[in-house]
Amino acid sequence: EVEEKTKQLMTLTISSRKDSDWIQIFSDNKSWRNFIRPGMTKAFTATDSFNVHVGNNSALRYKLNGFHHPINGKGVRIFKITPEKTALWISAKWKSVFKDRI
Repeated sequence: EVEEKTKQLMTLTISSRKDSDWIQIFSDNKSWRNFIRPGMTKAFTATDSFNVHVGNNSALRYKLNGFHHPINGKGVRIFKITPEKTALWISAKWKSVFKDRI
């Protein structure tokens, strides 16, 4: 008998210390799009992945399941976080995958 892998709930916490930043996140078929302002922290949960699009990556700090999770690069960043890895995406891929939801 094959045992199905139990998915673990992941938590992604995003905070801004110095500058406002626009952000859009898709997790577990839910979308959140807004600004994160200095001093603000926002937490998201997912069982599969987080798909993230930010306007000023260097202004934000990320924690995955309570641990610092650096996303390199300045300016606009698009990436997908799964339990196994974090992968940078190009804008065309984001638009293709989420075209009806952005």
